[in-house]
Amino acid sequence: MSESIKRLFASNGLFRIFVALLLALGALHLFSGIADNMDFNRSITFFIDRPAGFSSLFPAPGSDEAHRLFLTFWHDKWVFKERLFEKPALFTLSSYKIYLFIQSLFVRLLDGPSHEYSFIIGSLLSRVIYFGAFLAMFARMRRTENLLTMWVFMALAGTLALSSEFSAYFNTFFEDQVVIIFLPVLGLLVYRIDRSAQRQRALRWSALALATFIGAAKTAYFPLPLIVAPFVFPLFEGRRGALKSAAALMVCVCITVLPVFSGAFKGVNQYHAVYAGALTVLSPEEIATIDHIGDKPMLRECIKVVAFAPNGPSCVERAHSTYSDVLRLAAMKPVIVPRIIGAMFHAGNEIRIGYLGTTMEHTGNFMTVPVFSWWRDLYVRHVNYAVLGGLVLSLVLIARYRKTERAGRLALLKVSCFLALFGFVGYATSFGDGLADNTRHLIAASYALSLSAVCFVPGVLALLARGSDTARVAEAAPVRQPV
Repeated sequence: MSESIKRLFASNGLFRIFVALLLALGALHLFSGIADNMDFNRSITFFIDRPAGFSSLFPAPGSDEAHRLFLTFWHDKWVFKERLFEKPALFTLSSYKIYLFIQSLFVRLLDGPSHEYSFIIGSLLSRVIYFGAFLAMFARMRRTENLLTMWVFMALAGTLALSSEFSAYFNTFFEDQVVIIFLPVLGLLVYRIDRSAQRQRALRWSALALATFIGAAKTAYFPLPLIVAPFVFPLFEGRRGALKSAAALMVCVCITVLPVFSGAFKGVNQYHAVYAGALTVLSPEEIATIDHIGDKPMLRECIKVVAFAPNGPSCVERAHSTYSDVLRLAAMKPVIVPRIIGAMFHAGNEIRIGYLGTTMEHTGNFMTVPVFSWWRDLYVRHVNYAVLGGLVLSLVLIARYRKTERAGRLALLKVSCFLALFGFVGYATSFGDGLADNTRHLIAASYALSLSAVCFVPGVLALLARGSDTARVAEAAPVRQPV
């Protein structure tokens, strides 16, 4: 690379142009959202009454209001309840409710004494956090990585950050957005911890706290603190450090599992895992050989019937399903396991929720701009399979170089590793709600795998870079200190 080209890519001017363009394009997503699929009520009934201009949160089936509210359009304004925690209040326990309440305070701060919540205004907070994490990562890498690594990361991360399939979640009440908003922040913390030669105690505890907050957003995310901990804590260097880390981790996991064992939909999820999950991958001939699941009769008429279908509640009540039933079925029909894995990878290969509208009523959006679909066009080419291969390779490279002079270059690969682990564990935990609507249920896992891919490619470049090109202002290799 010639000196003039190096100076160009190292210049502040080109960096600022890239950042300005990224933010300008990102601002166009303010008018992109996702319509309610009848799940919004799980997150909002403790303080939001209904969409503005509608008679209730659940209009009469078949009515014009129901057509406008569900599946077709997303709506910006939602009416606050007069009092918090009016019944019905908390359908589920989720850290997203805490974040949503903070967003509502932010809306009231900017919108005055309004009695309405605005998706667009509330999402400004999400967008500041989201793009702020990427920009902070860009700025950090300018000081710690070579030019090629930095610009490859910026190009890939910029493409992901502008993906309309993910950013549209900011204008919804889906709990999944907690992962999309805060996972880049967690990745930044893990990167800084590994790249620093100092103790970084505050960053370590911050990373674990943030992982706990994300993990408590939804039942499928509860393992995140366990996944992150080995990347931020030196668990095996000093007895006191190990005990403190283990105790803190136990507290964090206890918090994140609360949504797993609570909430109004626990029984529904278990029913879906059996009748909209494990049984759906069997052929009619294979199903015909099953009469009972444990000591309960198998209800053939309920297979592929979701709990919210007209005859769904009856099936849920009669089935008495538990997650143990999935294990019993897998023991009877071992072929269920590889078929479920294949179904999860197939569903996880798509990130666009085709049956949900993305347009605000009476308003257009910019989701058809080509740059906003670049990441999706790449991802559907089986990026999830590529990330699985990248995870294996990353673990091999980390094991090979962690005690060499190149250990300081492993930071991006470690970030890629924990993100991939979280994504693939999410494949398993998301099955807790069966295979129905699986592409949407896997959106957080798909985002984690996307971010993993973004970190993996420049991570390999950083590791293979010549020593003299490693960084313009290199930080010392990480030294693990007791907590």
